Amino acid sequence: MSQELSPKRWEDMRVQFAEELTTFYFEATNESTGRKAFSFGDFLLADGSISPYYFDFRTMYSYPNYLMKIVDMIVTCIEYNIFQHKKENFNPLTVTQRIAGIPNASLGLAALVSASLGIPSFYCDMKPLYIESKYAIQGSLKPGDNVLILDDLITTGMRKMETIKIIKECGGIVQAVIVVIDREEGGKEILQENGIKLYSLVTAREFAEIAYKKGLINETEKTTIIQHIRQRRQRKGLGT
Repeated sequence: MSQELSPKRWEDMRVQFAEELTTFYFEATNESTGRKAFSFGDFLLADGSISPYYFDFRTMYSYPNYLMKIVDMIVTCIEYNIFQHKKENFNPLTVTQRIAGIPNASLGLAALVSASLGIPSFYCDMKPLYIESKYAIQGSLKPGDNVLILDDLITTGMRKMETIKIIKECGGIVQAVIVVIDREEGGKEILQENGIKLYSLVTAREFAEIAYKKGLINETEKTTIIQHIRQRRQRKGLGT
């Protein structure tokens, strides 16, 4: 277990890492396409909406140094927010019995966090139309298991809710959802409505402000991100 953190120390660590993470997204490049892990354009998202920007976490798998720093920060996030300063000889399995990844971008991330904490992992295969939810579980999940869901990002939260439904139907108990990036398009709110806490390492608006401050994007590009988030939230009747 990491050293005990105060709320202020944890938030300072998160904010500092958010700056580092933002830089990662502009440095990591898919050498096949030449596209960076963050890019502007017209992108079709999983919920069917068009976004003027895109976070491609898959690119991080080609940058093990970046990837392991993200893994370490997620582990710290879990230790602080979920395990809550347990002692050095603390066994994580007494609090959390499973870590669930969501296909496809986060599967490697979930596996690495699982190995770091010594907590078994699984994922929910939502492509086939299974008659029973138990057959969608790829790995092992027992009734009564406490589950942490990990993903690279959250947008509307609908994929997370599909995963939560399967886990609950199999008798699992979802403790929280942890993501690298919160796109701030309603995902946090839909989880809260269902009694589930979301933890993120950085929000999209924080990302935009940091990138602008570092000279990685210009003011017009920053405004594009901020306005897109506002418009999406307004359509859903959420606060700006």
